[in-house]
Amino acid sequence: MEASDLSDEDRCKANIERMLRYSQTKVIVPMVTFGLLRDMCETGKCVFADAEIRRSYESAVRHMIVYMGHSLHIGGKYYDAYPSRNLPRYGVVK
Repeated sequence: MEASDLSDEDRCKANIERMLRYSQTKVIVPMVTFGLLRDMCETGKCVFADAEIRRSYESAVRHMIVYMGHSLHIGGKYYDAYPSRNLPRYGVVK
């Protein structure tokens, strides 16, 4: 089956699968980003406390596990240092 024969959803899943397959660690920053973007779209809110970021992350992980049908490289332990030290360098949060 060629890529042009795939539905948009199947193509999206295939691309995500490829990224996860080549990931060496759990994908945390993309899951935080996905979770925060979903929350921003739903609520219009753009300032989040650490507890809210953690909830967004955990919700995004649960969503992706169901969407992908597996948990390989999806999620990992969320540490309180992510919002303050790690996420700003990726431009996810200020």
